[in-house]
Formats: sequence, structure tokens, C-alpha cells
Amino acid sequence: MDQQKVDEMKKYLEDVSWPARPEDIAKQAENEDAPNDEIQMLKQLPDREYQNPNEVIAEITKRMEEGAAM
Repeated sequence: MDQQKVDEMKKYLEDVSWPARPEDIAKQAENEDAPNDEIQMLKQLPDREYQNPNEVIAEITKRMEEGAAM
């Protein structure tokens, strides 16, 4: 994930109440008018508690590098 995309994603996650699960993270991104493709990526994260935006970005990046369908 390039730096511009990371910065954009972090902007959508600023107001998330951490720790948070994927459904809550995606809901907040939707409230921040994130693009639909980014909301879908968030909804498809493994179902666990994420402690901060960096964990979310790391998981998305890892899945993209592994070629996981997102």
C-alpha cells in the first residue's frame, strides 16, 4: 500500500474508538465518507480487535502482499 493510500486510510480511521473490530472500523470509515472499495477492505479484515490504525494498515498491507482477495 503506497504512502498516499496509507495517509488517506488513516484519515478515515481518526475518530475510531480503539480498540475496535472490523465492523466498527468500517462503519466509522463509512461515516467519514471513505470510498466504497476501502470500506469493503475494512469489512473483510480478520475478525479480531485492532488496537490502532497502524494495526489495520499492517493487516491490509499484509493481505495485499499475500494476494488475498480483498
